[in-house]
Amino acid sequence: MRKYVWSVFLITSFFESCLGQEHIILRSKPYGMFSMLHHVLFFLDKYDKNEIDGLDIAFEETGLYYKKELGPNWWEYYFEPIHLQNNIESHERTIIREDDYYLNAKIIIFESNTSIERMNYLVKKYIKPKQCVTNKVNKFKQANFENNYIIGVHYRGTDKIQEANQVGFNAIFEEIVLIVSAIPLHRNYKIFIATDEFYFLYYMIYKFGDKVCYLPCHRSVNGVPIHYDLAFDPYIKGEEALLDCLLLASANVLIRTSSNLSLCSRYINPFQRTIELNQRFPGTYNGRNVEGYLTPTEQPTSDYLKEIVPARPNDEDQGQH
Repeated sequence: MRKYVWSVFLITSFFESCLGQEHIILRSKPYGMFSMLHHVLFFLDKYDKNEIDGLDIAFEETGLYYKKELGPNWWEYYFEPIHLQNNIESHERTIIREDDYYLNAKIIIFESNTSIERMNYLVKKYIKPKQCVTNKVNKFKQANFENNYIIGVHYRGTDKIQEANQVGFNAIFEEIVLIVSAIPLHRNYKIFIATDEFYFLYYMIYKFGDKVCYLPCHRSVNGVPIHYDLAFDPYIKGEEALLDCLLLASANVLIRTSSNLSLCSRYINPFQRTIELNQRFPGTYNGRNVEGYLTPTEQPTSDYLKEIVPARPNDEDQGQH
């Protein structure tokens, strides 16, 4: 009996030791930056759990942000390189190519079933924006965020109606008004707008005037998604999206519509108060139907308002807001 148990133990140990001996080389699909970030996180999670032995983010002239003059791997335009290896030995290399769409269902299940805290851990440990990116973030924050309560708003328009119900501009206006009404009278505030929709930005400026701050980004006026606009510089459209994501993560409260961009902001700042105004349709990913999608629980806004900012004081001496 002991001999049998020992044999089973050795066989099991052998197979378990072989499970992590695959080295993944990831190419970029023709997706937006934060869809691809979820692909990267998916394999980082496997590497961190020793389910694969190594990982190279090597986009090699693939993807929407590739620009020949800047080199073959667009990941390294914006982030520090990721080349990970657990063991010195060279194991089997598996290339995940740009047309390997079978992964979509696995990615969406990973995204839905992985906690914000786990995503935050992976981002902090493995994903490092380049210094040139963080310098631009810090410069904008110094000019606009300092000494202000920041309401971050991300409105994802254009083609997102293929994946989620459209949210009206007025619905977001009403959410902002609720938050502003709860900000103490002595606090200054700013509304940081991140959006791919030109007309949404100017609607917010019309409503809130100089309380609105934003990056001078390229925005759509005809419904064409920015990341698919071939006339727009591929590097700049990637940088603008990343800067928006990082700045949203610095807001005190985030109002967001369904989007990978502002979802990744939450991975950077998992404790941020968040109001989600819509959810992705079950079974969709990047406009494609996939199986295995689990719908996240929607967070109702009204129940969370009292947790977002302190209640407005009733002191008449404080004057009008």
